[in-house]
Amino acid sequence: MALFLTLLFGVAKADSGMSVTQDKLYDYNDNLKYTIVKAPTASEYGEVLLAGLCTEDAAKTSVFVASIVIIDKGTSLVGSSDKYVNEYSFTKGYRIIGVGASAFSGNTTLTYVDLSSRALRSIGKNAFQNCTALTEVKFNSDVSNGLSIGNSAFSGAGLTSLSLPEGLTTIGNNAFYECKNLTELTLPSTVETIGDQAFQSCGLDGELNLKKCSALKSLGGSCFIFCKGIRQVTFPEEHAVDLGGSCFQGCESLVIAKNVSCLPGSCFDDCTALQDVYVMSGEEIKTIGSYCFSGCAKLGRVDNFSNCETLGESCFRGCSTLTSLDFLGNKFKMIGRSCFYGCSGLESVDIPATVEVLESQCFCECSNLATLNFLGNNVKAIGSYCFYHTKIDKNKIVFPSSLETLGDGGSDVFNDNSACTNMVIPASVKEMATLDISSKSSSFRFLGKTPPTLQEGAKVGANWTFQVPASAVDAYKAAFPTVKVEAIPSDEWDYEFSPANSSAAGVIDNKFGTICLPRQGDYTLNMAKLYTVVGISADNKVQIREVEDGVLRAGVPYIYKTDDSRSKVRVWCSGVSVSEPDNSGLLKSTFTEGSYVPVGAYVLQFTTSGSGIDNKFHIVKSASFPFTPYRAYLQLPEEVNASALRLDFGEATGIESVATDKREADGAVYDLSGRRVQQPRSGFYIKNGKKYIIK
Repeated sequence: MALFLTLLFGVAKADSGMSVTQDKLYDYNDNLKYTIVKAPTASEYGEVLLAGLCTEDAAKTSVFVASIVIIDKGTSLVGSSDKYVNEYSFTKGYRIIGVGASAFSGNTTLTYVDLSSRALRSIGKNAFQNCTALTEVKFNSDVSNGLSIGNSAFSGAGLTSLSLPEGLTTIGNNAFYECKNLTELTLPSTVETIGDQAFQSCGLDGELNLKKCSALKSLGGSCFIFCKGIRQVTFPEEHAVDLGGSCFQGCESLVIAKNVSCLPGSCFDDCTALQDVYVMSGEEIKTIGSYCFSGCAKLGRVDNFSNCETLGESCFRGCSTLTSLDFLGNKFKMIGRSCFYGCSGLESVDIPATVEVLESQCFCECSNLATLNFLGNNVKAIGSYCFYHTKIDKNKIVFPSSLETLGDGGSDVFNDNSACTNMVIPASVKEMATLDISSKSSSFRFLGKTPPTLQEGAKVGANWTFQVPASAVDAYKAAFPTVKVEAIPSDEWDYEFSPANSSAAGVIDNKFGTICLPRQGDYTLNMAKLYTVVGISADNKVQIREVEDGVLRAGVPYIYKTDDSRSKVRVWCSGVSVSEPDNSGLLKSTFTEGSYVPVGAYVLQFTTSGSGIDNKFHIVKSASFPFTPYRAYLQLPEEVNASALRLDFGEATGIESVATDKREADGAVYDLSGRRVQQPRSGFYIKNGKKYIIK
């Protein structure tokens, strides 16, 4: 038998059999009907909460429950002494302001509830919990005094659609938990907080539009977890909304999220259809929580994460369509444990210069990852299994010279069964895990003179060979008595630069020089600073810029400055060789013996003038001027014809022309890197020695 409950704005007269205690109103069978919140006076109504259905109501198919209860003179008032009093001093009755806790909990016959009184202020916890036949609840479109819905108020109810009224401010924890038939939801602009698990496992379908919820401040943890029909969620544009952990976890139909302002742990975990995430305009996402996008196998567009500083554990785990980390910017300092585990779409990764720690398994099972570049020199620790089941060649990886800890818990960072051949361990490494789990003969090249310590549980193979600096052989033998230790041979790994003679491009004053190597330099001796030439100013000053991360990259020509004018410069190199230098800029080089510097180019020379050493780039006028491989020369635009160019490492950083005689302008156009441009588009250019802009 269906039961309808109506809470209307009307007046009801209590039966003479109703009794009143200090805090409760009972029917004639002593069944609790109302809970008194506030006693009435001669001029004001009291306030009560509907406490449930009394015996006489239970037999009816339709029940009228008024918003005001008037008590006749025949009604008994039960005082604190539990004695009946037949006279009382008030004439006003009680205003119904809400539904009490557990009022109708477990009622399986209730199908409709009318809560359209504007006086409604609260629906108590568990009020309609497990009312499985309840399919519809009617609210007034505007609740004048505000409204809160308590914890688990409609949990497990049979609701199919829900339009919550303006004036509603709070939705409690589990309020609509597992309302599995609830497919349509309209939220008012006044709602401020939606509690933990408020709509967990509901049947919501289509778009969840929160854009008009102008007062919304927060969504609780697991708020919409496992709402598998939600396909799009849109947050307000005007202000940020705080999201709780696991807020949309398991929303497997969700494709787009717009105006997101924060990304807590597991926020979109296992949203297997999620493709696009748009961050609210002007908002800076600085932290991506643990498991935030884990399992989002279709995630492609992630927008405006350039200010991200922290990547939590497994935050992009299993995001197999990610092909680049460029969207993350270059401000984060740590890549969390298993952060990119299983991201099979990654083939090449550049680790930003700001990163200090790569936690264990962070690129584990990235099955197509073959190239890893450390853009900076700040990484201090790389965790165990970090590159497990990748295509990275562990014998060619170039670890940064800042690295102090390799592996953790005694486990290898690669943990595969292939042998190592001259894996290079930087001098900065202080402790290490097992370097190789294979039983094959392996060799390692240690650049440090002090042997690193083994972590607890780490092992060394009896058939390993350690190549170390000649002066450190005895120290390594003492530290690793079961390993074969030998001096590093003098071969192509070791580049040594001495001052050049007067007829070759090279080092000047034993302090400044040029360099371009076919392999990346991972450890240098007495090289203090690196510079690149980045352009030419309108007044013919060649602009240079210091390489902030200090990394000497393969094939790139540099100007360098040593930190000790009495010493040679020595560079230990490793990594994949490049066949020829990158000559796209103003500094150019060659790796070929017997080459000559082009006429009109400029080279650093160790020459003397009347006052001593001349530290300048000098123009080459002879076609037979020899060039020393692995150095660099300067090639300027044709209209520049200075006899010499001075290095300026002071505050006015640049290479200044000391002669201003020029060739006749030929009208050629160059970009700011000195490359000639045939068809210039919008941007800055140099023409006839002057800078101009094309819009």
